[in-house]
Amino acid sequence: MEIRWQGKSFFEVSSAYGNILINPSENNSEATQLFSGFNLNPYKEKKVNIIDSPGEYEVKGIAIRGIPSPLTDPSLSRDINVLYVVDLEDVRLGVLGYPGHELSAQVMQQIGKIDVLIVDGSTTNLEINELASMIRSLESKIVLISNYNASKLLVELGIKEPTIEKKISITKSNISEDQKIILLEN
Repeated sequence: MEIRWQGKSFFEVSSAYGNILINPSENNSEATQLFSGFNLNPYKEKKVNIIDSPGEYEVKGIAIRGIPSPLTDPSLSRDINVLYVVDLEDVRLGVLGYPGHELSAQVMQQIGKIDVLIVDGSTTNLEINELASMIRSLESKIVLISNYNASKLLVELGIKEPTIEKKISITKSNISEDQKIILLEN
């Protein structure tokens, strides 16, 4: 599979099973589209392959789980962020979305083991140190961060000279035991 950052919060995952668009800014595709919150989906009327809420889904042989987490402090609001776990080509992707609060033990258990974690570097719902802590606690082998306002996050993660790529090709066999943090640019 190949993963690219297309700008803002928009990531594209291409695979033999089809494409997945994560928080796309345009909707001119028949590809499966994941939105991290219903209110973030500007294309609610288009019903083709759009997933924007918690649940278990299967689209064209791709297993997708949407897991709810707080979009803000749960004592202030019931709005949710949807984290996604996508099983594709023997690789488990995690899409962090826009978490607004520390993940509970129950949510961490639902997420399980992640091979590749996709993070929007401009996520503003958490303090940078909280986001870095969340990334560390998920223990994924590859962390892909969008190169949009990500410098403070990289510093918090202790990354002085990040690996920068326009796209990354991932297979189960090229995932190593050592964690890699990669900054995606478009």
